[in-house]
This record gives sequence, structure tokens and C-alpha cells, in this order.
Amino acid sequence: DERQVNPQVDEKTAWGWLPPPLIGEGQKVQTPWLYDFLLDPHEIRPAALLRMPNFHMSAEEAQALADYFAAQDGAEFPYSFDPRSRQAYLEAKEAESPGRLDRALNVLTDGTYCVKCHKVGDYTPKGSVTALAPRLDQVGSRLRPDFIRQWLANPPQLLPYTGMPVNFDPVPPDPQTLPRDAQGRPVQKLHFQLFADSEQAIDAVTDLLLNFDSHLKQRIKISEMVREAPPEQPPAGGG
Repeated sequence: DERQVNPQVDEKTAWGWLPPPLIGEGQKVQTPWLYDFLLDPHEIRPAALLRMPNFHMSAEEAQALADYFAAQDGAEFPYSFDPRSRQAYLEAKEAESPGRLDRALNVLTDGTYCVKCHKVGDYTPKGSVTALAPRLDQVGSRLRPDFIRQWLANPPQLLPYTGMPVNFDPVPPDPQTLPRDAQGRPVQKLHFQLFADSEQAIDAVTDLLLNFDSHLKQRIKISEMVREAPPEQPPAGGG
């Protein structure tokens, strides 16, 4: 019984232990990702009790089914490269708001936001496996950008029984209702501290998820990791 592990569990979260609904799948996932997944199913939701079996489809069958879901939902296919991943777009956004993806990463890794339930990189949230959500570092290659943004803004609007809350409040809460710091000052949620409003925060986190790998690569300084070879010594005895 999950209540023995987590007494605060919400009954509706049990729906998250089942496979996800396929309604709207074409608008949700990128067609190339679905094609690969049909050919090689793998774990996405750690909490799910049932796993997608391998139906050993041919490449033609997998492509036809992936295209069907997109066509059924009127989604673009073949799926093309999204502008949010283009360097020119990212550079323009960075010029408008310097450090926005780093600030988005601060939100993503804050314990009151995404990593409370989601795996990301080498981090796994503590607690019951039934409370774990899909890996965030793989979202950008799986989901369509518009779906990611809508999901971040209001998950229950897309899936009423989801256990994911509305993390990005549309407007800042009344300061009178907020917790206080040691000096008695109201403490707003982190995304209101780092961004002008929730719309900017959602856009930045969406862009981060779509460019997660490339952004983290930019943060890693290989030059600091390189150990230079010692200078060659002249041959003994001179020359």
C-alpha cells in the first residue's frame, strides 16, 4: 500500500502508475522520437506499473504508426527542426535577457520545483519510486516545444489527474500570505525572484529543456580539465 510509504499520497496519483493516454499523442511527442520508441521501447515513467512491450515492428510499420498519430492530431510531420533550438534564436534571447538559461537551470534544480519529482542527469529524487516522474534531460528530444510550454504553464489543464502541480503561478502571491525570511521579509517563489514574470520563466525553462545538453556543454570548461604534458627534457649529455 503506497500510503504506508507516503501517507500524504493523493489518490489521483495512482493514475500515473498506468500507461499514459494516447489521445493527443501526435501533438505531444516529436514524430522521429515516437518512431524510435516504437522500434526500441524503453522506460520513461519510473512509476508506471505496465511497460510498453516490443512489438518487433518493421521500420515501415513504425513510421506509418508515428505518422498516423501526427496526422490524426493535425500536427506537423515530418517533424522539422524547431526554431527554439537555433543558435540565432538563443543568442537573440540571451542578448535580451543575459543569463536566462542559467537562471532557468536554477529554477529546474531548486528543490521546490522540478527536481522534487523528476530525475535529471545523475540526480534522482529521494522517496518512493512511485512518485518519480520522467527524466528532464530527455524531454527536449521527446516532446514538442508547444506541448512543453503548455505543460509547464498548467499541467492539469492537459491531464486532469496528473500529480504535477502548477509550479509557475500566473501572478505573484499576496506578500501577506508568503513565508518570511530571518529579517521578516516576504519570500517570493524563485521564478518571480529570477524573472520579471511567470511567462518569462516558463519560456526560459522551455528553452532550457529543448537545449539541455548543448547548454550544459557550454558550462563545462574542458580547458580546466586538461593536464598539460610536461615539457620535453633535452637528451642527457647535451648535444
